Amino acid sequence: MKTKKTPQGLRVRIHIPADDRARTLAGKTANSKVRSEGRHLAALERSSETQRAYQASSAKESD
Repeated sequence: MKTKKTPQGLRVRIHIPADDRARTLAGKTANSKVRSEGRHLAALERSSETQRAYQASSAKESD
């Protein structure tokens, strides 16, 4: 059985079958895509709010 040395002592490595590992990696990929899409949408929303605030302030200044 393989072990890995950590600061807390030895830790046993648990064998994960290839099909389970592939499923886990696919889930991680999907989750990361969802997270990055969420970050992108949040950035777009922030930039549109900033643009609206800028337009409102410039409209006030021109009055």
